[in-house]
Amino acid sequence: MAMIRLGDKVLCYPSIRVDYLGNKILDPVVGEVVYIHTKRRYYTVEFKWPGGGRYRESFRESGK
Repeated sequence: MAMIRLGDKVLCYPSIRVDYLGNKILDPVVGEVVYIHTKRRYYTVEFKWPGGGRYRESFRESGK
């Protein structure tokens, strides 16, 4: 896997599996990388809800 960089669009399964209206999220969601830990231990992705609002969640890079 290529190195993740700020601003990258990534496909992830967020831990919150419902949207702001209570609809189930079954497919991965596209989010934008907004933070990367200085030692690359994790990165934070921001998801945008269709009706407005944002949600952030952190993930580990695969292979670590």
